[in-house]
Amino acid sequence: MVQIIEKKETLLDRVLTVQPTQRVKRQRQHYLDRKLVYTIDRDRIEVKVMKETEG
Repeated sequence: MVQIIEKKETLLDRVLTVQPTQRVKRQRQHYLDRKLVYTIDRDRIEVKVMKETEG
């Protein structure tokens, strides 16, 4: 026996997807291709900001 349950439409079901433009594709690729650089200065700044803003 098969029981059919009506599913209520959610907001996610109504979202339209849009294909990315060429500009967005280039920016995404540039972001993925970048070389990561680690500096202690950046870590120190992040720690200072975290201490000042969180608890």
